[in-house]
This record gives sequence, structure tokens and C-alpha cells, in this order.
Amino acid sequence: MTKLPTGQHIIHEQEQPPYRYELDVACSDAVNAKVFAIDSQVYSTMLLAEEY
Repeated sequence: MTKLPTGQHIIHEQEQPPYRYELDVACSDAVNAKVFAIDSQVYSTMLLAEEY
């Protein structure tokens, strides 16, 4: 996620199967961060890049 003057720029991508989608969202409290989402079919975990 990238902070823009007008809001948040989000890039969703995954390795298998290859996929990429970009989205801009207007908001006043945007952040610069990378989030990893891990799905094991039983549960899902989301971590900030510095926690991975």
C-alpha cells in the first residue's frame, strides 16, 4: 500500500496462480505498508512485512 496525496494506492498480488490488481481509494489516513496474507484453508493470517 502506498500513501498518495489523494488517498491510498493498493496493489493486490499473489504468486499462485499469478494475479495482480491495483486500486486507488480516497481516504484521509493513508499509510505506506506491505501486508502479507497467508491462507492455510483452515485459517488466514495477515502480517505487516516487518512481522514476517
